[in-house]
Amino acid sequence: MARHRGFTLVELLVVVAIIALLISILLPSMVHARESAKRTVCASNLHQISVAATMYTNENQGVYFICRGRQVQNAFNPGNMKVHRNRPNDAKVDWIRAMSTVSLVIDQGEGYKGGWLPSPIWDCPSRDFKSQWEPAFPQMIIGYQYFGGIEKWDNPFAGTITARSPVELHNSKPGWVLAADATGKMAGSWGGDRESAYGGMPSHKDLAGGYFPAGGNQVTVDGAAEWVDFKDQIFIHSWGGWNRIYLFQQKDLGGWTPPEGAYGPAFK
Repeated sequence: MARHRGFTLVELLVVVAIIALLISILLPSMVHARESAKRTVCASNLHQISVAATMYTNENQGVYFICRGRQVQNAFNPGNMKVHRNRPNDAKVDWIRAMSTVSLVIDQGEGYKGGWLPSPIWDCPSRDFKSQWEPAFPQMIIGYQYFGGIEKWDNPFAGTITARSPVELHNSKPGWVLAADATGKMAGSWGGDRESAYGGMPSHKDLAGGYFPAGGNQVTVDGAAEWVDFKDQIFIHSWGGWNRIYLFQQKDLGGWTPPEGAYGPAFK
């Protein structure tokens, strides 16, 4: 009668070791592949935001819908609010309702936190954050940066300077950035401060560097989306000085030359 020989303990340990080795080799590749796919979806989101914004301008005398007070690039206000650098007539426009005409917000009815729900198009798939209504302010917080309507850039390096951000379609240049990933360092830390507004930042983390950014996607007014490495991103505009550091990149800076300390690696 034939005897069936089983595996020895040493043989089992060798098999386990081989499986563990294969996993250790394949897992990083799988993680990078997933992140690469998310970056592609993110770039697509930003392109769609650009298309929707252009559709809006074409129907509204070439004027872009504006971010909160023409200054805060991660939020929008409803009508009847006078904040920051709004023009006198800005409070007459419900900018959130205006975005509903191009499906960037969803009407949920009067009973839902101001009536509006941000479209999922505002959410970066790599960032653990959902765009939302913040009733305390009130404002709609988005998962990206949006620069429409910003007429002045602010940062501690340059002070206040004339912005090269899209305000009206006829005087916006193709290379001006309309929207970008939320690569932000809040209150001294990546992903710090209020979770309801800044949670999950930076959007695309360096897989080898923990909370530090790898970079971010951005889209210009002509709909061109591109990836920019962290080392090439610049602190160009944000409100709140050193307490609110947002990064993106734009070649047309209106004659301002950023110092070395304005580039991404300086904020690690």
